[in-house]
Amino acid sequence: MVIKMSTIDGTHAANAINYVLDKEKARKTGLSSFLAANNIELNPMTGKPYSPVAVLMDMQLLLATSRHKVDKPFWRIELCPPPEVCRNWTMAQWDRFCKDCVQVLDATDYKRETMKDKDGRPFIDKRTGQPKVKVSGKHTMLANSQYVATVHFDTGKPHVHIVANRLTMDGEMQDTHKCKERAKTAANIIAEKYGWTKAEERENKRMERIHSAAMNVLKGK
Repeated sequence: MVIKMSTIDGTHAANAINYVLDKEKARKTGLSSFLAANNIELNPMTGKPYSPVAVLMDMQLLLATSRHKVDKPFWRIELCPPPEVCRNWTMAQWDRFCKDCVQVLDATDYKRETMKDKDGRPFIDKRTGQPKVKVSGKHTMLANSQYVATVHFDTGKPHVHIVANRLTMDGEMQDTHKCKERAKTAANIIAEKYGWTKAEERENKRMERIHSAAMNVLKGK
């Protein structure tokens, strides 16, 4: 199980949204299927976004009304379950998987530390009565953001593509700090929930196979 997450600018977002929602390619090849749209206007006849351009315009309109000015205001996310377990999934299963990943990403901080004074005692929030906590690499807020998601089957390893607005519907810009590490942690949480092998374990097994094969070659087997 792997989750990849990065930030992209408007030009890359336009290309990514077009790639995600290429309806003509999907119709001709059957290699992609629309999965979900969140806080995006949908065509009532199809239940899908009107077009990639309309999706980008929806996102850019929200950004234009914001006080935030950033170079890369969009998320590009890939959700990659183990291919051996997802090849025969129904769209309902893909939808559940996507929602689970969004939920976990939205709950995964990079680091949470209790704030302490010079004597090592925690600072107490007078309003809540609880110790103050410093968050480094705050979780995403995808559920309260605009995004589109599609399942792609064109590589032999089915996976979900998500393009999302980093600006939430409440006008808050999502934190990018340690986003790749947060994605890795979220992937491990999902793997554990589904009973799958974690990314590190899969890589270790792959390296073991390579090492074994190399040793066999050296031994003339």
